[in-house]
Amino acid sequence: MTENEVKLWLNRAFYLEKKAKAFKECVEQARARAEGLSICYEGNDSSKSLGAENSKEKALLKLAEKIEKYRQVEDELSEISDEIELAISLLDNDELEAVLTHRYILCKTIEKTAEAMNYSERTIKNKQKQAVEKIKNILENNEIFKNSALNCLVLPS
Repeated sequence: MTENEVKLWLNRAFYLEKKAKAFKECVEQARARAEGLSICYEGNDSSKSLGAENSKEKALLKLAEKIEKYRQVEDELSEISDEIELAISLLDNDELEAVLTHRYILCKTIEKTAEAMNYSERTIKNKQKQAVEKIKNILENNEIFKNSALNCLVLPS
């Protein structure tokens, strides 16, 4: 694994979080659409709607589909975040763990990480480089991560 491949592996949560936010926005849009529609009752005596003909029902079904997709992305995000946090915790170095946590779990920039840790940006870059090298060794030498590391490299995001 190269340094860039390790960074890609670590960045999976960042990109999934963006995807989750987009799905959440789709859910909100579908919910607003469904709430804005009225139920169509077509002249039957029992006052029941005709499912296929009812735009409100279609909108609610679409909303349910979008909610399910959003939940799937959220579940995947949770699993990946847990996996990344586990790898970071195996560094056994509080400073390096803090740097990678700020960068890849909290999704902070180098600048914001430096500010939060009271270090210069150059120091953060150096510590990140050290930490990424250690993560590389963890990913390559720990069976827990072999499949996830390989999947990350094979499947483009």
